[in-house]
Amino acid sequence: MGLQRLVRGVQEVAVLPAPRPLVVVNKVRASAAGPRPERTIRDVLGRFAGLEEVRMLPWAPDDCDEAVLTGRALPEVRPRSPLVAAVAGVAAVLDERCPDTSGTDRRSRRARVRV
Repeated sequence: MGLQRLVRGVQEVAVLPAPRPLVVVNKVRASAAGPRPERTIRDVLGRFAGLEEVRMLPWAPDDCDEAVLTGRALPEVRPRSPLVAAVAGVAAVLDERCPDTSGTDRRSRRARVRV
């Protein structure tokens, strides 16, 4: 999904009585988004969607391809991959039972809604 569509989606969800969404962005690369793409995307989403927190997953196509080709999970294939660490960080924010091995803190832990 492109940034423009993401901004519209976040604005539509904002009217619902629910916790603020956690936005996770992947496939970010300078060749498609210009220099410092993470910063640019955070700025755009902050300005137009009011998002203060945006999680970025590093671009790691070789790591993902190896996992797919070998039929194994990414942490089995590349346990020290920055992508594995970033996904662990997102999981830890969403569920306190998940250990945060990403090296980030949990100050941004989100409120959870039980349905």
